[in-house]
Amino acid sequence: MAPHFWIGAQIFLDLLMVALLVWFLRSFSRQQASRDEHESAIRKAESILGEMREVSKVLDANLQEKKDLSNRILTQMDQVLKKAEESYARISSILPKMGRADSPQPDPRDPEKTRSSVYALLQKGLGKEEIARHLGIGTGEIELMMKLWPPEEES
Repeated sequence: MAPHFWIGAQIFLDLLMVALLVWFLRSFSRQQASRDEHESAIRKAESILGEMREVSKVLDANLQEKKDLSNRILTQMDQVLKKAEESYARISSILPKMGRADSPQPDPRDPEKTRSSVYALLQKGLGKEEIARHLGIGTGEIELMMKLWPPEEES
């Protein structure tokens, strides 16, 4: 075998080794870039996880505060309910003694007689307050009668 053959084979092997070396370097650089991306993703995930933990702590604190507030409100409502029940019991015990009225009683006076009495007293010169005291009705009722039923004119 001629030396040219060995030189050619050596050059071919050198080129093959250079090609393999380039391929290994590129493969390694891709792995390094991929590794850097993974590390970057891991750092981002860890920072997000830390923020989530902080938010979780804040939410837990808010939830505890709301529970405490709810408990205080329920306690106050229970106290108010207890006082209301006590007041109801006292009122219920007092009402029978006072002669409890189940429904308002109608006015026993005849409205026509009352109206004629009001106008008769007005003609005598009494004021609304005096008429109200004399008949036992309110001044507003007298004023209403005067507006709704004007005095009957004498013929």
